[in-house]
Amino acid sequence: MAGKKVNFYGINERMMSFDWNSIMTVNFFADALWACFSQVLQCAVNDFVSVTVCHNPSSKCAFASYPGQIRAELNRKRCLWKLRESNLNDVAMLSQAAS
Repeated sequence: MAGKKVNFYGINERMMSFDWNSIMTVNFFADALWACFSQVLQCAVNDFVSVTVCHNPSSKCAFASYPGQIRAELNRKRCLWKLRESNLNDVAMLSQAAS
């Protein structure tokens, strides 16, 4: 949620002031309880989390920022895909590169 403004106090107040006993008396199954809880939580998030809209695709918020280890793995995956595309019929080389 980097870059988004969240009012955690507002979400906390909404969740604390909700009448959870009324949900328990109406919904007898776990799926129904989960659906009600999810709906209450989603409404609170919609009300108290601001939405950032990026109109410029070259701006920083258009791309996800990943940790270094994940970026290295993504680069390795890209390298293996390029290797695969250039040598589609060389099975031995592909299995060696994947290990």
